[in-house]
Amino acid sequence: MHARIPEVRHLVAATMLLAIGLGAWTSALALSGGATPDKSNNPPPNETCSKAGCHTPMGGTGTGKVEVIGLPGCYVAGQTYNLKVRITDADATRLRWGFEVGALYTEGNVWDNFSAGTIDNAAGARTKKVTSADTQRQFITHDPSSANGDGTYAGTAGPTIEWDFKWTAPAIGQRQTQVCFYVAGLAADNGEDRAGDRTYTNKQCLPPCGPVETHSKTWGEVKSHYR
Repeated sequence: MHARIPEVRHLVAATMLLAIGLGAWTSALALSGGATPDKSNNPPPNETCSKAGCHTPMGGTGTGKVEVIGLPGCYVAGQTYNLKVRITDADATRLRWGFEVGALYTEGNVWDNFSAGTIDNAAGARTKKVTSADTQRQFITHDPSSANGDGTYAGTAGPTIEWDFKWTAPAIGQRQTQVCFYVAGLAADNGEDRAGDRTYTNKQCLPPCGPVETHSKTWGEVKSHYR
């Protein structure tokens, strides 16, 4: 089974890629939009799709969905939130699953190239953390080789499949602006090709609970902050 989740755009034309490989089922989320030179090698070379090819957008019809569960109405600086990615698809032929999620700023400037806050694996989850080639963005995805079990839930029928993860909001002193979670999910038939597999995407945003920061910095200042 091999798949690439379709394109999801935000204010700087972010592209979400979910690559699920034959046997290994690996994945990587990448930002292809924006004019920054650092993004030419995304997704990481060992996470790109190969062999069976990639899904086209929405890769199949279905009435399911993917979503992040547990998001607050607004985020508190520095607070850690226990969240879930949930794929819903009641079709009994859906027997293998995958996802990827990242949290990004959405200011319409260079900050949109960076992860907002810190995303990480939850204890006991069947997930792994992946980082973009330029190290500016981190994402959580299913882990087929997890010590806690196959993160693709091969052979398992829905109607819902969930993965736990955690997100720590930007700390005091970091940018306090709207954050959007970009999530992609795959409901597959556990075959050896793309036929019949379904991809879903979603974007869920939340503001800071306090005042919104409005000042901006040059790209050089942004880069120096992460060195």
